[in-house]
Amino acid sequence: AAHEALFAESRFPSAATCGTCHPQHYKEWSVSQHAYSQLSPIYMAINNFINFIANGSNGDFCLRCHNQVGANLGESSIVSNLERHPTSREGITCVVCHRLDRPYGKISGRLPIVEGSVYDPVFGPSGNAELARAIESGEYNLQTDPDRAGRGVHREVREFAQLPTPGLCGACHDVNLVNGFRLEEAFSEYKHTPAAA
Repeated sequence: AAHEALFAESRFPSAATCGTCHPQHYKEWSVSQHAYSQLSPIYMAINNFINFIANGSNGDFCLRCHNQVGANLGESSIVSNLERHPTSREGITCVVCHRLDRPYGKISGRLPIVEGSVYDPVFGPSGNAELARAIESGEYNLQTDPDRAGRGVHREVREFAQLPTPGLCGACHDVNLVNGFRLEEAFSEYKHTPAAA
């Protein structure tokens, strides 16, 4: 089990690993709804109930947005959180956005995350200039080689222009069912009804 966990970390690094160099981002994420998207007892209850009443035909529909790492690891949507890999329990974690290498459009959260350890490239809106400056300065003892002592860091940040756009968020936040029903629109209307207020 320990070897399996280590292998999964080399495929999808944990938010805590990213937090070593990005403490402010980690702090903001850790108290966000994204951090609790898989751990939410309400989400788990609704997901399990829908799969129960639909005889499992809903499959991984909800998991694909609430837990992309789990979906990429092939985890079942109804398995206990105790049985999930730690990075999977993090829900919408760092690698979900920063390991996407192309725009996928509105695909109801089926996001193929680029696998890799903390040393492998990540994707950001502005490219590699800031990372290159930080590595070259020597101020933080950043190392892109796992065999050298220092703080392990990705070799480069590749530009991914869609990252700060609504199009990226829309893959999960503008979900359409196969019959054309828009989930986000339905939830938005529910939130604004007097009974929901």
